[in-house]
Amino acid sequence: MDTPRIFRTPGDVVWGRGSLSYLENTRGKRALIVTDKSMSGLGVVDRARRYLEKAGLEIRVFDEVEPEPSSNTVKKIVKAYSDFSPDVIVGLGGGSAIDASKGFRVFYEHPQLDFEAAISPGASPLSFQGFKKTIHICISSTSGTGSDASRVCVITHSELGVKVPIFHQDCIPDIAICDPDISDSMPDKVLLDSGLDILTHALESYINDNTNDFSKGLSLQSFSLAMQFFPQASLQRDPAAMEHMHYAATLAGMGFSNSSNGIAHT
Repeated sequence: MDTPRIFRTPGDVVWGRGSLSYLENTRGKRALIVTDKSMSGLGVVDRARRYLEKAGLEIRVFDEVEPEPSSNTVKKIVKAYSDFSPDVIVGLGGGSAIDASKGFRVFYEHPQLDFEAAISPGASPLSFQGFKKTIHICISSTSGTGSDASRVCVITHSELGVKVPIFHQDCIPDIAICDPDISDSMPDKVLLDSGLDILTHALESYINDNTNDFSKGLSLQSFSLAMQFFPQASLQRDPAAMEHMHYAATLAGMGFSNSSNGIAHT
């Protein structure tokens, strides 16, 4: 008998222009927004804060996530905000901000884990039993990483300067909000790079040895959307095309989280 496999995605995927407003429905007492300076500068953090405040939550914001978040940054967030005791974590931004929010959640909820061992190259997969204190909401500002729907958290070792992935099915966020109004602000180069990221994720997850009937549908639809809408999105910044690309990124993230990536991502 084959070993049973589990297909996992975010509990809810909230999509559509203006869907950031779904934060008004958040249940909790205290929310930590993990983000970066660009999201603060564009006013997206303030909008998210207002929606969460309408839901009655007390808010804290950490907006110092750098590109390719470092282990020192994750440790800084854990040290600064563990006493705040958030029961809602919002990862807002590109893959870096979302990965930093995932890292915070892991080590905030499971302080018994050896941080240095976990982020060492070649470390064994983390073993922990899910999350009980928090819900995790991820809102992507780019259309490529799929981190808003994936089981992967990538942290850069501060001393060694190498990326270390943390894989765990429970790292898949509880809620993914796909609001193209936010991703419309991507610079041209990020828009182009993100589109290539979608194609890579979708293709790798479709053809690798771990692919399956469930993941293939997501990967194929993501690839199909990207092939259809990438030219208009990247060359003309067509709003409808950019919207489809944004959804394609999340579909690809769900696909490779239930399959795998290829050697290009090792």
